[in-house]
Amino acid sequence: MRLRLIALVCASLWFTTPTAWCGQRQVDASVGGRPTRRVGGCAPCGRIVGAVEDTASSIVSELAGRSPRAARVFSLLGIDYCCNGGRSLREAAVAANIRVSEVLDLIARRPRPDLVKPANEVALPLITEYIIEHHHHRARSFLTDLLEMIDRILSGHAANEFGFGRLKVAIEQLARDLIPHMTREEAYLFPYIDTMDRPVGPDQIVVVPLTGSVEYPLQSIRHDHSDDTRRLAEIREMARAVDPRTRTCSQMERFLATYAEFDRDLTEHIDLENHVLFPRAVELEQVLMKKRRVDR
Repeated sequence: MRLRLIALVCASLWFTTPTAWCGQRQVDASVGGRPTRRVGGCAPCGRIVGAVEDTASSIVSELAGRSPRAARVFSLLGIDYCCNGGRSLREAAVAANIRVSEVLDLIARRPRPDLVKPANEVALPLITEYIIEHHHHRARSFLTDLLEMIDRILSGHAANEFGFGRLKVAIEQLARDLIPHMTREEAYLFPYIDTMDRPVGPDQIVVVPLTGSVEYPLQSIRHDHSDDTRRLAEIREMARAVDPRTRTCSQMERFLATYAEFDRDLTEHIDLENHVLFPRAVELEQVLMKKRRVDR
């Protein structure tokens, strides 16, 4: 039986966040030199109306140029759309360790069906799949939406930001930490956990940690989770302290409601990893190591 080994390593992605697009405009869009239908912007929600259908072969710089939403998604995911903007979206997604289908979903605001949370006792690959498909996608989507909304609020209320300036800085910092964290989990940690709890056949990939045990990377992951939980509590307090006059602004109300939903989802996400996935992964690894020693 031939096994290919992939080492578990940590990586970091740093990115900046551009300003959001606000206001109404009409532009002529094209993909690969082919004319397309008209693209319009909706001032109240910032959504691209009647936009062309973007594909994995679309050029990154062209997407960013015609869609501020795409530019923000690229910035959050660490996709360079300036100096390396000549790549296809597929190539850029591979370099950023993210599926091109998810990038397209985020740009298009494409809703995903709700997934049923698996029982705590199911196979570990089912839990990691749920975390990626549900919590990780929702976190990226929420952060993109929240930063879009808060930029529109700050632009429309330039004379009085009502405390939203501090909120924006805090959410940007959370995004800078959380998105690379999720990317590392998907690229390195979860594949290793999955291989512990599934049969391995010929030509299948086996991921092994350079540290020899899953415990070492989990120390860093748990530390990240503690920082995220603390930052969530800080942002929650900032949101509560926002000037009560914001209740008369529908955009501010929408932002606060969206943040509350994000807060709940990320808290559930962290709890599932800390109290279900990680303890079970550590226990299973210990069982497998003991079995290997006996087999020798």
